[in-house]
Amino acid sequence: MLHGIGWQGKILKEKVWNFCRNWNLTIVNVTSCAGITLLMVDWQPSGKENRMQPDLRNAGTPVTPDDLLNQTIGALVACFPGATLVFRNHHIGFCCHAGQTLDELANKKDINAHLVAEELCKLPKGPINLPDLHDTDAFINFILDRYHQVHRDELPELIVLARKVEAVHGDHPEAPVGLADELCAIAENLDLHMKKEEAVLFPAMREMRRNGAISAALALPIHCMREEHDDHAEAVHRLHKLTNNCQLPQGVCGSWRALYSGTGKLIEDLVAHMYLENAILFPQFE
Repeated sequence: MLHGIGWQGKILKEKVWNFCRNWNLTIVNVTSCAGITLLMVDWQPSGKENRMQPDLRNAGTPVTPDDLLNQTIGALVACFPGATLVFRNHHIGFCCHAGQTLDELANKKDINAHLVAEELCKLPKGPINLPDLHDTDAFINFILDRYHQVHRDELPELIVLARKVEAVHGDHPEAPVGLADELCAIAENLDLHMKKEEAVLFPAMREMRRNGAISAALALPIHCMREEHDDHAEAVHRLHKLTNNCQLPQGVCGSWRALYSGTGKLIEDLVAHMYLENAILFPQFE
């Protein structure tokens, strides 16, 4: 008998039941307190909790183009700042295909994977330091410092820039009309999402790791976080559409350039952030 932590907010009953069925979770009791639902479930291992985890290199280890061919797109975005620009130049979708390897995706699109890997190796800031993937405290701290805090620091300035560009250049045929509102929505939704992780999920992960007893107790909240990540991925697609894939029109002002540069960085950070949680952190507790 395990206690599964429910989540604050609306979750469709059908989705919860489907999730429990897929994971062999039998709901024994449901209680609610202060807007948070607690599910008591009976769990039988199904084998899904033992997912393969991708191989990421730490900074300081020399890398060659051949080393990157079998890395996933998400791992490359997480380890190589500026990777999304390389992928854009080669028309490689890095949000929807984060779980595919560079070689797999390049073969599907008839792209020279080795050429892309060479460009990634030439990026000046990669690969970056990543903590031990199995050190839960260090990995969560990395996510909090590198992504949660950075999102909160940078989004307000992006919103101000977007308002300015829309106000001054709203009559330009390629003006990103609606970008400020989209960034506001992202900031609000992302902050709520991160607070859930910070208040409930991450502390539970730390405690579970310290106790040395990994179970399916966190499977449901992780599932909810994955669904919210899907919503964030849709927001990334909207950012691409509003900014024409962050491609600047000719002769635009410095504010417009700064806006698209910052939006491109936000997109890259969101993709890397979601990948590190979805593919590295979460599977260790499912």
